[in-house]
Amino acid sequence: MPKVNKGSQLQKDWERLKGLNDWQAGKQIIDWEEGQRAKSADGGQLEPVATYQHGMLTCLFEQPPQMDHMIQELLVNPNSINFYKTHSLMHKKELDVADLLLRFTVPSSKPYRPEHKPITALQKKVFANSRGLRQCGPIKLNVDMFPMFHLSPNMFFKEEQNLLVNNAGTHSTVHINVGITLGFSMVVAGLKLFVLFGTTKHNHWSMQRYHRQVLTWSDTLNLMSQLEEPSFNI
Repeated sequence: MPKVNKGSQLQKDWERLKGLNDWQAGKQIIDWEEGQRAKSADGGQLEPVATYQHGMLTCLFEQPPQMDHMIQELLVNPNSINFYKTHSLMHKKELDVADLLLRFTVPSSKPYRPEHKPITALQKKVFANSRGLRQCGPIKLNVDMFPMFHLSPNMFFKEEQNLLVNNAGTHSTVHINVGITLGFSMVVAGLKLFVLFGTTKHNHWSMQRYHRQVLTWSDTLNLMSQLEEPSFNI
């Protein structure tokens, strides 16, 4: 069976979203990421690769979660959800679950319009619905579950979960995940491009002017050109 090039699939999926206000900026980032592929017979591996581990969903759950489990988590506690428009990291209180579900109903056969704004929902109270992630049989965390991360045997886990649900075309500008930097991110459905930059003094200085600001795409692309030591994952 031929190996699937997720980068090529990401390019195809993004092409389908043509018409979004930020489409061209997203394409620039994907094209730049695809330029980081090493030349090889299998189509190229991203270099350098951000640390990751295969099979995380089956490692953390007895049954891998599906999208319907995500929706159940949103429905049971709508008041504990923060909503964000497209690349903005600012909480938009006027949005709700209905707005998010409406974005899921855009037919793939129709072109996206500039006024279509992708949404991200952050559910802060997870495992509250018996038909949600609890139905998948969450497994208690221990260090041996994550051999690729070379964790200290003395490490302990603060089991604080956040669930992000978003629709096609969602993207975020360069930011620092304050308070959850030491967490694990897993993709349940779809494709997501992760671009991470090294924790160098230069990057720390460069981020000081932008951190926790709402950036335009021009700001974002300019900042990415200044940061060093990028690594990638899809």
